[in-house]
Amino acid sequence: MMEKLYDFKAKPTSLWLTVNRSCNFRCKWCYAECAGFKSSDDMPLIMAKRIANIVHDTEVKHITLIGGEPTLWPSLFKFNDYCKTLPINVGMVTNACLFGNDEFWSRFLKNPFKSLGISVKGINEKQFAETVGTSNLYSETLLGIKRLLNYYPNKGVSVVYSNLVSPEEVEEITERSHEMGAKSFQLSSCSVTLDDQGYNSDYSLQIEQFVDGLIQVYPRLHELYDGNILIEPRLPLCVFPASFLKKVRERKQLLNVCHVQNRSGIVFDTDGSILPCNSMVGIKIGKLDEDFSTGEELLTFLNNSRLIDDYREMLRYPSDECLQCKLNDICRGGCIQNWLALEPKICHAFHE
Repeated sequence: MMEKLYDFKAKPTSLWLTVNRSCNFRCKWCYAECAGFKSSDDMPLIMAKRIANIVHDTEVKHITLIGGEPTLWPSLFKFNDYCKTLPINVGMVTNACLFGNDEFWSRFLKNPFKSLGISVKGINEKQFAETVGTSNLYSETLLGIKRLLNYYPNKGVSVVYSNLVSPEEVEEITERSHEMGAKSFQLSSCSVTLDDQGYNSDYSLQIEQFVDGLIQVYPRLHELYDGNILIEPRLPLCVFPASFLKKVRERKQLLNVCHVQNRSGIVFDTDGSILPCNSMVGIKIGKLDEDFSTGEELLTFLNNSRLIDDYREMLRYPSDECLQCKLNDICRGGCIQNWLALEPKICHAFHE
């Protein structure tokens, strides 16, 4: 049944470019922690340009810069300028801290990005310090968030729901972000992170905690943002009450199948290696100049029989119950990394 649902072939339309591992934050649940936050671990500009040229020859029309914290990448604005000549759109995911710096803000206004994803770590000083590890950059970060929400009038924010924040604190983030100008809100569960040494689930909520907390904050979230919200549970959908799941599906507020599962995205690490996912640090599946050097070669490599078989194994359903589930096309068991810490027996056939 799964073979009919999904052929495991790569059809990339998006690219995530890990441009550095340096970061001004030390978020406790961050996937980049195992990479050491090394300030020297930057992607060379010449490599970033080459990758942009390669993916420009495919169906990829947008590049999202990630890190670390991409605003700390020395080649940030030069790369943005270069991509405009291709043309290809460039955005980034940022903690917004540096946008609270007047000098950096001035540079940004002269060379803005097509889009930005604003990741909020905490909206009051206590929340911020608990997640980030320090409150020293709190005021600057809050200013940066306000500036970006004002500059991009239809912009929203995203929040990772971990065991470091309570449902009440999630509601506070929701309300304060809206007051600062956020027009949309994305809430994602804290997922298991994976590297070549093992996995870390220390900050992931227990399933019952996440479900109960989400159901508690949902009414306020939906009301405040006039329904313009996305929920990314990264869990098998059968763990949710049927009535709640039906509601968020009808309102088109559910995001649960990622680019790994439908093979619609490519993630490059700082050394030109391809990762299955940005939170699978150190898991290399290919590399620039060793496995490909052109757009055509990249697509051929991503669709070679060995790699397709690897994805077929990696993306297999976690439970036999999933084969009979009515939601397997929009669920597929949730984030594949979570199954390093979850038991397949939690899955059961979904019934309306």
